[in-house]
Amino acid sequence: MSREMAQQWLAQLEPRLKSQPGFIFHANGPTDSGWQAIEVWKSREDFDRWFSEIIQPMMPPGMEDKTVHHSIEAVVQR
Repeated sequence: MSREMAQQWLAQLEPRLKSQPGFIFHANGPTDSGWQAIEVWKSREDFDRWFSEIIQPMMPPGMEDKTVHHSIEAVVQR
């Protein structure tokens, strides 16, 4: 996605995202191949529900879902 698309989506979705069961945090920024969003959720099921109900219907026709899932085993916070 582009920076503009990420900003537009986040502006529309931020209040809903913050209230979603299982949502922990969202971050996005530039990469070598475009713009990337990273989210942490309590469970895959929580994310899948959010994605299928909210994100997927917003995706423009032909936009490829490039979602990658990884498990987190440890978090260190300040």
